Parts: sequence; structure tokens; C-alpha cells
Amino acid sequence: ALLKHLSSGPSKVRTQ
Repeated sequence: ALLKHLSSGPSKVRTQ
């Protein structure tokens, strides 16, 4: 799920 958010969103999502 996290990887999907990473691809779908910028680093701001990665920080979460």
C-alpha cells in the first residue's frame, strides 16, 4: 500500500 502511495504521490506521502 505504501509503495502505491509513493508512486501516486510526492515525497510528502513518503514522509508519512
